[in-house]
Amino acid sequence: MTHYFQAVKDFFEKTFKKTKSHTTKGYHSTYSFFQGLFQKAPRIKPEKLWCFYWDPYRQGLATTGLTGIAVLIIIAIILLVIGLITLVVLLASVLSFALALAIFLGGIGGGGWLGASVSDHWAGGLIGVIVGGYVGSLIAEPVVGFAEGVWASGLEFAENLNLFFTVTHFIGNNWYWILSFILLPAFVVLLFALITFATVYLLRGVEHVVLKIYGINNRCPECSLPTEPAVYFCNVCGEKHPHALIPSQYGILKHKCVHGHALPTMLLLGRNRDIPHHCPNPVCDADLSSGAVGKDKHIAFVGGQSAGKTCLLVQVTQQLLSKGARIPEEDQARDFSDIQLLLQKGQAPDKTSPKNIYRAFQLILKDNKSSFPYHIHFYDLAGEKFEHAQDAASHRFFNVLNSIVFAFDPYSIPAFRKKQDLPTGLGIANQDPLDVIRNLSQVLERYNNDKSKIRKIALNVLMVKSDLGYLDHLMLNGADQKQLNEKIRKFIIEELDQAAFIHHIEQNFDRIKYHRISALGRVPVVTDSSPFTPDYLDETFDRIWKDIKVRVN
Repeated sequence: MTHYFQAVKDFFEKTFKKTKSHTTKGYHSTYSFFQGLFQKAPRIKPEKLWCFYWDPYRQGLATTGLTGIAVLIIIAIILLVIGLITLVVLLASVLSFALALAIFLGGIGGGGWLGASVSDHWAGGLIGVIVGGYVGSLIAEPVVGFAEGVWASGLEFAENLNLFFTVTHFIGNNWYWILSFILLPAFVVLLFALITFATVYLLRGVEHVVLKIYGINNRCPECSLPTEPAVYFCNVCGEKHPHALIPSQYGILKHKCVHGHALPTMLLLGRNRDIPHHCPNPVCDADLSSGAVGKDKHIAFVGGQSAGKTCLLVQVTQQLLSKGARIPEEDQARDFSDIQLLLQKGQAPDKTSPKNIYRAFQLILKDNKSSFPYHIHFYDLAGEKFEHAQDAASHRFFNVLNSIVFAFDPYSIPAFRKKQDLPTGLGIANQDPLDVIRNLSQVLERYNNDKSKIRKIALNVLMVKSDLGYLDHLMLNGADQKQLNEKIRKFIIEELDQAAFIHHIEQNFDRIKYHRISALGRVPVVTDSSPFTPDYLDETFDRIWKDIKVRVN
């Protein structure tokens, strides 16, 4: 017997240990599984927005699955309780009926045994069975009544409680709410992800539309290619930002550099103004950190050497500075100050420096009627530069030009020059205006496949060095633009014998205007150190600005 109990004990201990071991393994496996579902994967800096990783979607789906399982468990528990109540009632009734049957059968058996003991005749046993059965039925009757009462009470309780019907009815009427509750985690994740995606592309679209409306093209002042998305550098640590600084997977309003510093993603938030950046063209890589951004206006000053383009550009710049403009690039501001100082001393500046021949001279001019200023680009190029393909390759700005200021030097025409009594020290352009305009047209056609785009460029023919009086006989004082156009055009055809020049520009341009101007107001003389004062500068350029829709205060 002792060995038997020991064997039973060993069996239960072994079973318990196995059960405990399997339970522990199952717990750890389940824990590891759920930990893997909700674990956040390592992030590489700079980090993306949460919705551009798989983790949130996996976690949302896992939460949805667990919610569904929890709902099913709750329903199962409710149904199990209903089943247990029904089972208990059934067992109580069955046991009561079994007890009544046992009492009845016990009465029969006991009566038969007692009858047989009293009388040896078989009739005594039969009488005992009848009497015992009767007595047993009397005793079993209340037990049967109790069993029937238990069953009836159980049915009444179940009917009053009506859990099964209540649960199934509730599920049937509210299945969509239950399903919504189960799917809520996944829905919330997807909803916020869609909102994030929509916000990213909406902000991109808004900025694109705003830039389009205001004519902000973000052209490189050196290679003239679009600069956005530019190559940005963190303004705190100086680290190069590896991604396009726009609303994207790396941030909506701000990105973070590899060291965690915030970088604004939109021009409207100060991106171009506050964050150092370079041209994305690897051949160019120009520094664009001046923050010069505004409604772009591109004006090319064209003419032969010594036509006075540089002096003209400086005087126009001085005019704009006096009206509130500023030069955003320090190097250009310094160069301008040097040239301005020479003009104030009565000295003419040197010809355009080859070092900066292709970089636009930039100005920022406030527009009181707009949220954005004007970003004015001046290009100062000599006519002979158009002759070489390698030079022309750097003239990409010609596909975005708004206006051309053509410095027409009448003294570059030998026949006219011979008739004039020219003062000593006068610089004369070394190229025929017709050659310059033809070379210009070739470059324009190279960078503008659509000739209608060329025709829309405003061409302003400026008769330079007008202080020498060669236009005085035309009596242009007080003339409006229409009269200037008629008289100067006629002068170029008849007195300069340049009908071919007029024919060429009228074949290639629709918006042609003629002006007179003197950038210096007099011929430079070594003995005269008084400042130069330009003639007709305001009159001429007020009309030029108006023609390209620049409001000068």
